Amino acid sequence: MPEVIYHKIFRSKAFLKFIFSFLFVFLDLGLCLARVPIHDFKLSPSLFENNSIHIKALNESGDEDILVNGRYTFSVNGFEKRLLFLGGSAEYPDNLTSSTFLYMKCGPVDRPVSRLFYVYRTATGLSPFKISLFWLLVVPVILILGSFVFKRLIILAFIVILLFFLLNKGLSVSSYLSAVKDWIHLHI
Repeated sequence: MPEVIYHKIFRSKAFLKFIFSFLFVFLDLGLCLARVPIHDFKLSPSLFENNSIHIKALNESGDEDILVNGRYTFSVNGFEKRLLFLGGSAEYPDNLTSSTFLYMKCGPVDRPVSRLFYVYRTATGLSPFKISLFWLLVVPVILILGSFVFKRLIILAFIVILLFFLLNKGLSVSSYLSAVKDWIHLHI
């Protein structure tokens, strides 16, 4: 008798549909609750709008991570944005009407992922460029060192010119300045 009940229950299509739908719902719910972390991201222009960009989640190998789904919090230029990712891609909610810098940060507080982008506006749409944070450190250091070198070059040039005029018997500062003045009057 128990075998008959067993075969009637487990062989019925309704029971099999119930089991499969039950497993599907719980597996789908489990996948939705298990948030996939965003290891890296990139910007790409929107295919549908000229003033919009998409944020694409990347995995460790740099490929697009289609498992990223749900709402993720991004800090964009200091403002919090909740972005909805579907299949590893989210649309940036604000329209960009001109070229701008975007400093974007996401992830946990202890290990956030941050990127700086320059979004260039063209007639055909937007073109995002990633700016390495390394260059944000190197360029100011080069400019500061260059200004020190330039300052020293100016001082060195002044000393060389002064020595030239002091050691040269045929040309003095006054005769040099009068020659420059005559040249200016002649050509202007």
